[in-house]
Amino acid sequence: MPVFPGSESPLVKSACSIEQEGFNELIIHFSTHTGTHIDVPFHLKSDGLSISDLPADTFMGKAFCLKSSEEKTFSLEEFEKKVLLYGIPDFVLFHTGWDKYWGSEKYFADFPLPSRELIDIITGLKIKGVGIDAISIDPVISKELENHHLLFAAGYIIIENLSRLDKITESVFDLYCFPLKISNADGSPVRAIAHLN
Repeated sequence: MPVFPGSESPLVKSACSIEQEGFNELIIHFSTHTGTHIDVPFHLKSDGLSISDLPADTFMGKAFCLKSSEEKTFSLEEFEKKVLLYGIPDFVLFHTGWDKYWGSEKYFADFPLPSRELIDIITGLKIKGVGIDAISIDPVISKELENHHLLFAAGYIIIENLSRLDKITESVFDLYCFPLKISNADGSPVRAIAHLN
């Protein structure tokens, strides 16, 4: 499985089998930022909230997607129009289409990202978080991780490595992205689900 450059790849192997021990059991070794996962403020702030600090309803709510343009930007006008039509969501998802490059080197570079202006508008709202179908909400080469810091300062969670946002046919939908409840965790893999009405 592709992971953020420099991160350890996950390991999944059989610990027990029906043939040998009479039951199946796996050993799984992975980073908290493997696959589709959530980042929480403790990821970058020693006094930030961890996974175990957050109630379960943090990880569910109404969502809508913003799709990037051919210029690899996200439209402020589209965002404002959706808020006017549907109200303020719990989550804003950024649909880059970059999940089609999963498993290739292209996945790690040149993906569309929201502008600082759009991030500033979103962090001025009372929502739960944002998500993106790319490896990060910041460029992979970024040392400052500006978008992470701005979103965490607003108390938001970040969902990364989403996929198949192109399959969502509804303007507003229910998003579920529950993490493993690990004490003092900076993030967790999730199974993110869009529930369409």
